[in-house]
Amino acid sequence: MKREAGAYTKEQKKIRNTAMVHFPAKAGGTIESKISKLAGIMLLRNAFPVPGVPWLAKILVLVIFSGFSALSPAGAQLISISAQFDTTSIWIGEQVRFTITVEQPGDMHVEFPQLQDTLSQRIEIIAEHPSDTVSMDGEKLRITKSYTVTSFYQGDHFAEALPFAFLIDDDERVLYTRPARLVVLAPEVDREEGIFDIKAPFGIPVGFLEVLPWLLAAVAITFIIWYLARFYRKQKEKPAEPDVAEPSQPPHTIALRDLKELRKKSLWQKGKVKEHYTRMTEIVRIYIERRFGIMAMEMTSDEILRELSETRQVDNEVIRLLADCLAIADLVKFAKARPGEEEHETSLDAAFHFVKATCSNSAGSNAVLVAGQAAASEENTCKE
Repeated sequence: MKREAGAYTKEQKKIRNTAMVHFPAKAGGTIESKISKLAGIMLLRNAFPVPGVPWLAKILVLVIFSGFSALSPAGAQLISISAQFDTTSIWIGEQVRFTITVEQPGDMHVEFPQLQDTLSQRIEIIAEHPSDTVSMDGEKLRITKSYTVTSFYQGDHFAEALPFAFLIDDDERVLYTRPARLVVLAPEVDREEGIFDIKAPFGIPVGFLEVLPWLLAAVAITFIIWYLARFYRKQKEKPAEPDVAEPSQPPHTIALRDLKELRKKSLWQKGKVKEHYTRMTEIVRIYIERRFGIMAMEMTSDEILRELSETRQVDNEVIRLLADCLAIADLVKFAKARPGEEEHETSLDAAFHFVKATCSNSAGSNAVLVAGQAAASEENTCKE
């Protein structure tokens, strides 16, 4: 007949109040072991119920039993086995640990039961964990093994008593654990209220770490848009390439005409100071290239002044005025300086003066003039 979970066999009922007594597996053994077995069974059954037996006789029997136990290896090699759940009650489907603890002599081998996938009909094993062995006092070992279990059935359930086999004096013994109780609870359901829909997921508050990537992306996109807009605006405001002067006109004529047009535009009065000085120095550099054959467009201001000095065609005072003009222009273009109104006019006048002061020989040294062009007189050459 099939035994229900948690029920005791006839033999297990004998030791359900102790984990220190062994079931005899076969007959035989030493006289001491037989007497130990007999005395143990008598004690477990509350022996000596016979009326009239004096209490001294009981004490005598206990002393004899204790003496034989001391002489017997079985008495010196006690084994303790326990099996229990981490908690006595769980919700249906909740997981819990089932732990088996064995305390045994260090030179003894205890055979653990091989559990498959259940502890009982309604308690399932989900995972098996490695055993842990600890030395207690150098002579005994404590072996702990645990399982993760669960149950999907409401009610009181018991893990079945587990057998542990071992040998004493070549006599095979079996010791059983006590059935462990587990209460499985289920939420109360009001059947009269009807069926409800599944609850919506709970909202989780958004933390800073979740928002940080989006903030960084927004900053990066904003920077890219700003950089592209700035680049496009600079390209749009970039001064157009100067028109190639007609080869029939001398350099000073083109330069003086361009300087006059620059003055009429009044760029610095409109707040376009950098554009004003960029265009002014560009006109002067182009004039120097065509007048003296110096690659002024590709040189720094200091290099231009040094090359003009080496030509010995320009007076030192004129070079000094040009140096002041180029210095102010460099400060505006590269250091974002803001000269005063008087400095704007002085710089532009210096550019006019430089062209007029160096145009006396421009007709003879103009490399752009076409062959066969008649050289104008010195007076007519410097006319604007």
